[in-house]
Amino acid sequence: MPISYIFCNFTKNPRLTHHGLFRGYFSFFSTVKLQKISDITATLPFTEFDFLQKYRESFKLSELGRIHELLPLREIADEIRRRMPRKNPRGNKPVFPPEGEIALMFLKPYTGLSDDGLIEMLNGSLHMQMFCGVLIDPSNPIKDGKIVSAIRNRLAPYLDIRAGQKLLYGKWSPELADKDMFLTDATCYESHLRYPTDIKLLWEGCQWMYDLLMEKSRMTGEPIEHRIVSIDRSYIRPIVRGKENKRVEFGAKVNCIQIDGISFMEHHSFEAFNEGVRLKSSVEYHKELTGLDAGPVGADTIYANNENRRYCTENNITTCFIRKGPTPRDEHTDLRTARRIIGSLRATVMERSFGNQKQHYNLMRIAARNRHSETLQLFFGIHMANAATLAARQIADEQRKKKRA
Repeated sequence: MPISYIFCNFTKNPRLTHHGLFRGYFSFFSTVKLQKISDITATLPFTEFDFLQKYRESFKLSELGRIHELLPLREIADEIRRRMPRKNPRGNKPVFPPEGEIALMFLKPYTGLSDDGLIEMLNGSLHMQMFCGVLIDPSNPIKDGKIVSAIRNRLAPYLDIRAGQKLLYGKWSPELADKDMFLTDATCYESHLRYPTDIKLLWEGCQWMYDLLMEKSRMTGEPIEHRIVSIDRSYIRPIVRGKENKRVEFGAKVNCIQIDGISFMEHHSFEAFNEGVRLKSSVEYHKELTGLDAGPVGADTIYANNENRRYCTENNITTCFIRKGPTPRDEHTDLRTARRIIGSLRATVMERSFGNQKQHYNLMRIAARNRHSETLQLFFGIHMANAATLAARQIADEQRKKKRA
């Protein structure tokens, strides 16, 4: 078998790692399972063929490599570690470096795999190892898939969404156009649980759950507030959406703003809330991120209440809201066209981004066991989708330039 064939197919077929060639290639790993790339580069024994350098070059040109360049992994890791309590100096050394742990959290929604499946793929893919800044000895791979869950649960309580998004926007700002314009809408990112019924919950929760669900309703006839729908995740509440195919959803409701197709979480809650009252806070958060006053704003009709209309008029913000009453004769045609375009963008680009995040980045039904872990998966899923979008734009721009040339 030609050497070039073996190396080209290495990441696609982990079984090739057992080939004798790769045993020699990774001989310098004889005493350790995993090392940082920066620690071993100077000791590699290659003379005539620097295969690792070829992998580095191919990694930079790959989608995963481009996404890696678009993510401020070190800065996010430092921001989270700054909030953590100091560790016992005699504690175990982490398997991954700090930025590698953050990279692993991004890889989870990128691959859409289970924790065990992610570690198995990581063991056999040099590109994924480079994404995490490590190299793994193929004769001594990582076998414990629980390491992903352990990292997630350790990082989750200290994730600050606003601070993290500020770092991401600072990295992505040069790639974005029309930063004074933004779209806003809310959606529910559902949790992975079966549809709750009183009977199922009563069997799981026994008497204490029965008292909570039934007694208040029998004695007062009032609806039950903060109704529990899952015993092991008691923080989840029903979100009434009023959709044709799904009247109620269960999970985190998120109000997002979108700048040039890139989404940022303005507010999220596991309690239902009316997104229509969050237009002002969305405008303020847009200015916090960009430093710019809002220009055109696209929002759903639920945002078009009188208070929001007055606020937009006072701040010279153009919206896609349908005018109340007859259209003034002196209204400029360009203004009507702008409103129509903004409304079309909100209905297509933003709704499509929600579907993309849920379908392709592990956010359709989030499997988590506590609110911190669920919020962390939500954060990394949304922003992995953002990074992939920017990487796809870069690739498309390069292809257009090649065609012109």
